[in-house]
Amino acid sequence: MTVRLSGSAALRWMLLLTVLAVGTSCRSVGKTLGDLLVPVGQEVEMGNQYAAELSKELKELDDPTVQRYVQEIGQKIVAVCDRQDIEYHFTVIDDPKTVNAFAVPGGHLYVYTGLLLAADNESEIAGVMGHEVGHVVARHSANQMAQALVAQAGVGAVQNALSTEGGTDWLSLAGGMIANVGAQGYLLKYGRDDESESDALAVKYSIKTGYDPEGMATFLEKLFELSGGQDPSTLEAIMSSHPPTRERVENVRRLIADAGNPGGKVGRDELKSIQARIKKR
Repeated sequence: MTVRLSGSAALRWMLLLTVLAVGTSCRSVGKTLGDLLVPVGQEVEMGNQYAAELSKELKELDDPTVQRYVQEIGQKIVAVCDRQDIEYHFTVIDDPKTVNAFAVPGGHLYVYTGLLLAADNESEIAGVMGHEVGHVVARHSANQMAQALVAQAGVGAVQNALSTEGGTDWLSLAGGMIANVGAQGYLLKYGRDDESESDALAVKYSIKTGYDPEGMATFLEKLFELSGGQDPSTLEAIMSSHPPTRERVENVRRLIADAGNPGGKVGRDELKSIQARIKKR
């Protein structure tokens, strides 16, 4: 069967073939495929469906004060971030044994109570959240999913999807990805380039919001040290999706030094009151 493409779809198909043929770096290929196959509207639609599935899998913390605390930090970061074409949503997950935070495509971000309890101050929370916002800003998940779809569904399926009137039928092409969200869909393992880019954005956003960017470095350092002797079950999620390395810590500190070691808000007392609420539950 011959698939006829509209003018815009044919152009995107030719660009896709060029990308696959020429290659260049994995990072640039991923970004190009993401831009070609995952328009912002479909990224947001997919993210909303992910969020709906996650609401069934994860337990949202029933404490408006803690939820508001995290949302306020998140919205400060959003106000200075480099992507304003989507809405951002922040949710605290009630799981004190899991030290983790993650983002799904389209602006849904999640923070576990275990991470709030593990932090020493608010600047560390802001650093981690800035890192997650950075993943959304750079569309890392969308880029990875575009690469995965080409690899798993095949070039022919992508061609059929591109033939859909009005743009790529990306949700149909994604197939079972949403169904598998509880198992692995929302915790993609980011590559070194993605992590470095998000770390740099976290430092940038911490400085712009007035937080001490050192918080990002100290939290990474804490995770790196804990990974050597802590029970892996308590750190499993964040270790698999955001592996802390000495190199990452050093790179973050280098970025802070390049920015002139600006300092800023630390917020120990503010976080202590939030931690006390979580511990009382």
